[in-house]
Amino acid sequence: MPDFITQVDETIIFWVQTHLHNAFTDPFFSLITHLGDAGLIWIILGVCLLIPRRSRWWGALLLIGLVSSYVIGDLLMKNLVARPRPCHDFPEVMLLISGPSSYSFPSGHSFSSMTCACLLCRFHKKAGAAAVVLALLIAFSRIFLFVHYPFDVFTGLVLGLLWSLLLWKLVLFSPLRHHFREEKLTVLHR
Repeated sequence: MPDFITQVDETIIFWVQTHLHNAFTDPFFSLITHLGDAGLIWIILGVCLLIPRRSRWWGALLLIGLVSSYVIGDLLMKNLVARPRPCHDFPEVMLLISGPSSYSFPSGHSFSSMTCACLLCRFHKKAGAAAVVLALLIAFSRIFLFVHYPFDVFTGLVLGLLWSLLLWKLVLFSPLRHHFREEKLTVLHR
């Protein structure tokens, strides 16, 4: 990473470490980050959308978005860039969670969460808005927990937004587009 980005990243992440940790935020962000572990919350949501017939294609698209963002971010980009995590650069900082062993750039939690949240916005605006808030909380938790630099998280969020837009464009130009009507789930309105 360029020196300027590294300096900004270190300034922000150490500010977070110094000013935002307390008896509420420590367990809160530890819990929030685990919702994004292995895409757990998005897998659950995708499977739930697969069950009703009229949302089945949306569930499939959500799971495709999750898997594809994992392949692009975690399997390809992380290994190409090979940026160490802050917890590896500064091992003296105590972690609240187990330190991941993979590289830092981009944040996989941020990439996959934003991809899924933005796709959900296409299906159901209110549920999508809540999913975007959750995705942002998951993304911030990675900085808070000292396992990603801010630039890695920001890049993951931007990649998630762009990847969801590309997937949506592919759907619009596919023969399957008639399956993706923007219907409201009655279950989500209760």
